[in-house]
Amino acid sequence: MKHSPEFLKIVDDAKSRVREVGVDDARRRSVESILFGSYGEEIRYAALSLGGLGLVSYGPITMVMSEPAIAQRASLLEYNSFQFVEQLDAAC
Repeated sequence: MKHSPEFLKIVDDAKSRVREVGVDDARRRSVESILFGSYGEEIRYAALSLGGLGLVSYGPITMVMSEPAIAQRASLLEYNSFQFVEQLDAAC
């Protein structure tokens, strides 16, 4: 599959995310480590929408992906990763 230059730029820009200052960014890195180990920095987050609307807190771009493009490369959590880890800690 050949990707457009615009798509490749969006993906490249996502890799150069500016770190937030404060507790949330440190906590995010901790949650990534718990869930994904050393691959935490390689994970890209998205919000699943059944209605076709994107989450504005994720930014101004919405990408619609077909199932064959992501079926073998996507994992889903029922909650956001912060809540998932909190519930995981509570269960242990």
